[in-house]
Amino acid sequence: MTQPIGGPFGLPRSIGVPDPVQPNPGLAPSAARGASPIAPERSFESALNEALVEPKPVRFSRHAEERIRTRGIALSPADITRLGQAVDEAANRGAKDSLVLSGSLAYVVNVPSRTVVTALYGNETRGHVFTQIDSAVVI
Repeated sequence: MTQPIGGPFGLPRSIGVPDPVQPNPGLAPSAARGASPIAPERSFESALNEALVEPKPVRFSRHAEERIRTRGIALSPADITRLGQAVDEAANRGAKDSLVLSGSLAYVVNVPSRTVVTALYGNETRGHVFTQIDSAVVI
């Protein structure tokens, strides 16, 4: 249905505009605006603290998985934890692509995605020039 208008700019009364949109009385105000409802017992502060405390896992690209497998590199849960901590440290310093050195292992990690791009072991790291990295973390 339209409402006739007649205004100060000489518009004829026959031009109509749609009726204003009326909210659905069955919806809550936040749902009517399209906002996702948040449980009242969970505050923004608690959600933020949980996100900051909960460690995000380090992932391995197919290439890195293949390198680790073919080189017989065994990674313990403690190794993965230390690698994750090194990635966290690199992220805190604003790194994008980092070389992580852990004993005789070297990892090239894309820090924002937390993905190990490649891995080298033992003598492979000697004389190797690492390019396209902006930081190094020694653990």
